[in-house]
Amino acid sequence: MTDWLLDGVLGLLLLGLAGGALHVRQLYAGVLLFVSFGLVLALVWARLGAADLALAEAAIGAGLTGVLLFAALARQPLAGSEPRLSGRRRLAAVLVLLPLLIVLLPQLAPLAEQTSRVPLQIDAAMAQSGVDHPVTAVLLNFRAWDTLLELAVLLLA
Repeated sequence: MTDWLLDGVLGLLLLGLAGGALHVRQLYAGVLLFVSFGLVLALVWARLGAADLALAEAAIGAGLTGVLLFAALARQPLAGSEPRLSGRRRLAAVLVLLPLLIVLLPQLAPLAEQTSRVPLQIDAAMAQSGVDHPVTAVLLNFRAWDTLLELAVLLLA
């Protein structure tokens, strides 16, 4: 029971931090929320038993990216020059997105009932992966090039 509660709180916290980082008006607060998001995501990886990914997320996702964002923020002009959305634009966005959400959400129910073959394929390939945890196997072996290129871009930035 407490495991589900902790996982639920972490999931809601991630959603709240992501939403806050995207919608906050001050850039400084947005960067702080983004760094907090990375640290909570590291906790989620630790809860999943992927300690290596938790350390990488904390070091790269929160630490290095946070430093780069704060360095970029220091070069920005003073507050008050940020664009603001008018009420009409917000209303237009709601009027477009709400019907889209109403139409697309019921389409997700059949997807939840389907069983995926991917976990079986991952279990079959675990011996060849060289790691013990399935999340680590997927991220380091099956998506290795993607992960390598993402890290290269981040480090070169």
